[in-house]
Amino acid sequence: MKKKTTITILKYIIELLIVAFGVYLGVFVSERNAQKKIDENTEKSLTFIIEELNSNIDKLMNSIAYQTKIISSIDSATHNLKNSDLESIYYSNNKFRFNELPGWKGLGFSSLEDISYESSKINGVIAELNIKTTRLIARAYKNQKAYTEFSKEINNKLLEIDSSSKLIDVLGIFELLKYDVMSTENWLLQSLKKYKEELEKSKQNKSYGVHAG
Repeated sequence: MKKKTTITILKYIIELLIVAFGVYLGVFVSERNAQKKIDENTEKSLTFIIEELNSNIDKLMNSIAYQTKIISSIDSATHNLKNSDLESIYYSNNKFRFNELPGWKGLGFSSLEDISYESSKINGVIAELNIKTTRLIARAYKNQKAYTEFSKEINNKLLEIDSSSKLIDVLGIFELLKYDVMSTENWLLQSLKKYKEELEKSKQNKSYGVHAG
């Protein structure tokens, strides 16, 4: 009787262990699949961010090329202006009109995208990246934002031209474009290239996740 009872108890223990192991295995597989899905989404988001930065780099290069031509045209058009011309009312002068420059399409600032970055924040993907990767991305988009705000200020100056604005005031805006803006664009271009390259290396080495160090 005692032997039979012992066998029964062992049987229940074994069955209990089998059930417990089955539950553990199910939880383990479920968590592993969930983490795999998170890892896939994280890699996709990082890919989108890299592509977005690459697109913004192309836009900056196009802006710099366009603005270089505009500045060259302005230098040629204003080469022989006298001091009296500079002090004349812009809308009354007949020696310089920026909207008559060859190929004029505005100041040519880049409209830089941040959709992939904002989406990754909303979807919680940023939380899956390690500190190094997060900082790289944050710095890239922080620099973009600073450029966007600066370009808006310069655009506003052009929009504020009125009947009292002098030619020298208008040319001052293009001086900002020639020196401050293009300097900022070149700096931003180089920084975005650097950040993009570092992110590409992190992606290739799979060293971007929170568990990668």
